Amino acid sequence: MAQPHISTAPARTIGRAVTARRWMVSVLHILAEATDKLTAAAAVGVAATSMFEFGPQWAQLTSAFDLTLAVLALYGAAQLIRPGLTGLATWLDPDLRDGHDLREAGRLIAQVRQDLEAGDDCDDVLRELYVSAVAEQLAWLLEDLAKEKPEEITTLLWVTSDHLRDTAQALAPRQ
Repeated sequence: MAQPHISTAPARTIGRAVTARRWMVSVLHILAEATDKLTAAAAVGVAATSMFEFGPQWAQLTSAFDLTLAVLALYGAAQLIRPGLTGLATWLDPDLRDGHDLREAGRLIAQVRQDLEAGDDCDDVLRELYVSAVAEQLAWLLEDLAKEKPEEITTLLWVTSDHLRDTAQALAPRQ
């Protein structure tokens, strides 16, 4: 009986640089999403400093025009900073250049889940989930992956694929 081929190549591990870049990408995305809240906090801080005359002298604006101009400048800066942070995150993301789009897909699905928790319509999300065929495509992907794995993993992947297909059929609109 022939021995199965066992790879002697070292297992591929994720290096510290890739981990650090992924962490930085996550932080940049969080900062980009929080830009509006940080801008509002800065505007409230400048307004409070001006009205109550405390804090640094440069932040104590004496006229309503100066205060309005400062708030508009903060808003304009936020409109420039957000795309800059998002662009930098895209440039640093090691998974985008490596062809690993699944990380981005997972982030987008997590964003949809957050939107749902924030009050989005469940029926709209279910309809879009059906139209996008995410469950069906993931089922096909798992079946393709099952072809190259050991039997115990193959069985799990096929079962999961079947459940995803059942889910895709359950999402179909009723006539």
